[in-house]
Amino acid sequence: MQSVTIKELDKKFSTLLKTIPEARREMLRELSEELLGDVNRRIGGRGKVRSWQDRFLGSGGGWAAVRPKAKTWTEATRAGKRYAVGYVTNAITSGHRAGVRGYVPGKGFYAGARQNARAIVRRAIERFEARLREEAEL
Repeated sequence: MQSVTIKELDKKFSTLLKTIPEARREMLRELSEELLGDVNRRIGGRGKVRSWQDRFLGSGGGWAAVRPKAKTWTEATRAGKRYAVGYVTNAITSGHRAGVRGYVPGKGFYAGARQNARAIVRRAIERFEARLREEAEL
């Protein structure tokens, strides 16, 4: 049986504590990439609305999100109006009135991705745990 000194254990523990924040950020980066891919698959289409989506990470590495890009606008309509892409994305995912045609039902791509998020998070946590286990090996 392999023996481990307190000094070796302390060194390994210190290294592990330094590794955790970076491993967590990496987990959230991977998670956000998977969520963005899921949202984009649900959007479908020719790519315009997909190009408006982006992943966002908290500056402290504590959260990840997928949402429309900020300060990004649509091309001008015939009437010369431009809309924030978040406004248009919200109308597409939630549904909206369409003048005399009535109502266009929403595509629900964020809601659908949210339902799948649990499985995506589970896989990201498993990768995180494996990395920590590998770092903690003596």
